[in-house]
Amino acid sequence: MDCVAQNFNTGQQTITIDALHATGSIVSTTGPISLPPGGIAELPNPDSGPLMTTCRYTVSGSIKKWRGAALVIGASDFKLRTIVEAK
Repeated sequence: MDCVAQNFNTGQQTITIDALHATGSIVSTTGPISLPPGGIAELPNPDSGPLMTTCRYTVSGSIKKWRGAALVIGASDFKLRTIVEAK
């Protein structure tokens, strides 16, 4: 699973993407990063460690002008299995 988000605000904004384990603990994070309008941030699934089950997005600017999703990709064939939109 990879976590992605795109900034549709009219100005530069910041985002932190956290990958969470089913227990709620953070598996991986991007830390705050700055994105221009239209910019995309991604947090790929870590190669090792605990299983990532949820994406958490912390953003600046209007929450209504961000779009996020979790992309579930097959481990053996790398085919897109599903897209889950952030709410």
